[in-house]
Amino acid sequence: SIRRQRQMCIRDRFSGKQKKGNTMDEKKIEKLYELMEKAKKEHDIEAVAALRWAIFKLENYPEI
Repeated sequence: SIRRQRQMCIRDRFSGKQKKGNTMDEKKIEKLYELMEKAKKEHDIEAVAALRWAIFKLENYPEI
């Protein structure tokens, strides 16, 4: 499933020292994926788009 693939990508991305310091980012990203799945089920395309953008920003620019 997509969710499982994302979880694996998140784990691969955070390694060593980063993993200890970015557990909040991991939790935030996981929660955003859960919210995105809920929005998809409700066919709320605007929410899905906003959540995808937030996930993208956190995954690619965690320091911001």
